[in-house]
Amino acid sequence: MEVDLCNSGKIADIADITIEGLDSEKGVKQSGGRIDDYYETLAVYYDDGMDRKSKLQSSLDGGDLSLYTTHVHALKGASASIGAYEISETALTLEMAGIRGDLQFISENNALFISKLERLLINIDAALSLRDAASAINCEVMAPGQFKKMLLSLVMAVDEMDVRQIDEILEVLVKIQCTPDVKNTIKEVSRHILMSEFDEASELVKSLLKDESDA
Repeated sequence: MEVDLCNSGKIADIADITIEGLDSEKGVKQSGGRIDDYYETLAVYYDDGMDRKSKLQSSLDGGDLSLYTTHVHALKGASASIGAYEISETALTLEMAGIRGDLQFISENNALFISKLERLLINIDAALSLRDAASAINCEVMAPGQFKKMLLSLVMAVDEMDVRQIDEILEVLVKIQCTPDVKNTIKEVSRHILMSEFDEASELVKSLLKDESDA
């Protein structure tokens, strides 16, 4: 398999990241100071946020206050980690209302919270799309066989839980030009690593290796 590889330089400086609703500078610092890691964290947040916003309403409609509180608690912490402090603070007030059983407060404020969350998710999605477009510029061709070698190295790093080595390999792999299925699988690997789900990440990399060997 011959793949295009985008240059490994940073897509942007911290000062260039402007996403409404986020303190991106603090978000990058909380992601270890690496812009690439911050964008990957944003991608995880986006997927999780899209899932939880529907579960917030469904748990409230079903009268499951405990489940509602669990979801809003998760959003509180995740939002703070990316620099979405307004969303995090609002989630905290809803979490505390859930703990004390104040259904009236939640009913009066949940719709506005979800509206703000949806706006943030739209902004994050737009930023991720721009970043994906930028990463496709100035690409080089990866030497034949190099993709497979990198996957083999990644499997070893994941199995050994060598986070530093994993990050270095993923930083390259997320920029390759390949089929949508392969690109999505690589993104899923990255997300599993961010969630410390090493077994799941290993299985996905091995599936890529199998496809590469069968090609």
